[in-house]
Amino acid sequence: MNPPLPRRVVLLAGFGALGGTLIGCDAKAPVGPTTTPEPSPTQPPVFAGGAAAARLEEQLSLQARSLLTSGGDDLGRPLTAILTAAAGGHQLHLAALAAPEPTGRPTSGGSPRPTPKPTKAALPADLKEFAAAEAAAAGAHAERAVTAESVTALFWASLAAAADGYGQAVRQQGGSTKGAGPAKAPKPGPHRPVEPVEPEQARRAMVDQLHAVTYGYQMAIGHLAEDRFERAATALREHRGLRDRLIADLVEASADVPPAAPAYDVPVRPTDPASATKLIMTMETALLPFCGQWVAAAESGEERELAVATLRATTVSAVGWGGPLLSWPGYVEP
Repeated sequence: MNPPLPRRVVLLAGFGALGGTLIGCDAKAPVGPTTTPEPSPTQPPVFAGGAAAARLEEQLSLQARSLLTSGGDDLGRPLTAILTAAAGGHQLHLAALAAPEPTGRPTSGGSPRPTPKPTKAALPADLKEFAAAEAAAAGAHAERAVTAESVTALFWASLAAAADGYGQAVRQQGGSTKGAGPAKAPKPGPHRPVEPVEPEQARRAMVDQLHAVTYGYQMAIGHLAEDRFERAATALREHRGLRDRLIADLVEASADVPPAAPAYDVPVRPTDPASATKLIMTMETALLPFCGQWVAAAESGEERELAVATLRATTVSAVGWGGPLLSWPGYVEP
């Protein structure tokens, strides 16, 4: 069995597991649809539920490619990059579903630059349809995750969270052609098997991280403008609520509860709205593999449903704060 993700006094040491170089990378976003990954032939899925899921993933990849082709240069760099990442990510999922060991995942998994900042431009009908299709796919994958167990649950939950992330990125970009998009989508790679940790270890790791996330939000929130302040305040309440629920579960099980540290090191010292936003984005991204570990370790359907919902919500939050578009949210990046 793989060892648990280590207890990190630095919240954001967890981000190192995701690959801290994702933030601030100098890679350039693709400019036109010619960079879109072409679908590659795959074997029929051998995974239970894989055939229906593969159809969804293929449809979403083709839909993203169609939008790139029809939109051309008029899409602008941000949407081009988002749709390219979505097309490539869904192709990765399709390849995984056809692999002998689907619950592993390709070793490449994310776009190495943050998501564009939200805009207020109206979302065109075709993009709105694509975002709705991503939401529907996320719901279908999440249903499979809740009824599955162990690494199979994580696999489905990661597919759901990825679709949530792509949809969120499209919605917040809207129809604007301004901004800088994420780098091009990752290419398929070999799979690695994943094993869960013990349930108590996963819960303790989540509590550890949520202590640190709470501290980080408290540092950042005072530097945010009113609209983002309210959003951060809501997220802070939700993180505290989840932490307290997990602590109660540990106490009920007579398990040790990780104490909060007096202070935590953070990778970004918030001094203004931009640095505060970057800190929150980094924290939410760093939390994802701990959410995934919890999904795989969940003992009951009720706990698994909460863990899956947490992974999905954290993915959307990370993207909403400008985080990278990950093809496999919840897995530890190599």
